[in-house]
Amino acid sequence: MVTFIACSEQTIELKLFIESKYYLKKTEEVAYFHPSSTALGGGVEEAAKEANVLFLKNHGVIVFDDSVEEAVMRLETLEFTCRMMVMAKGSGIALSVLSDGMARDFLENSGDKKRAK
Repeated sequence: MVTFIACSEQTIELKLFIESKYYLKKTEEVAYFHPSSTALGGGVEEAAKEANVLFLKNHGVIVFDDSVEEAVMRLETLEFTCRMMVMAKGSGIALSVLSDGMARDFLENSGDKKRAK
């Protein structure tokens, strides 16, 4: 589902649930460049300075983190988020989003100081 979204004009909604807000907070989109091109490599290099979830337009996604476990959680959260969005759109169900205040409160007061970074 992630590649489907990367090949569309759909924007990922990052505030659907707390995990999406936390695990997907550092995302960047990389414009389309041909596979294996220097331009694609440069686009990924630049985006990776600011984010660890990179949407490569009309390609797919790159996810990385300090540990394999955290990278997998980011990817699974991204896949679930994309699946929710597509299912909601196809069924005509409007999704509600968390307020910035609610998400910030969780990130700052959850007891996990790593999340507040």
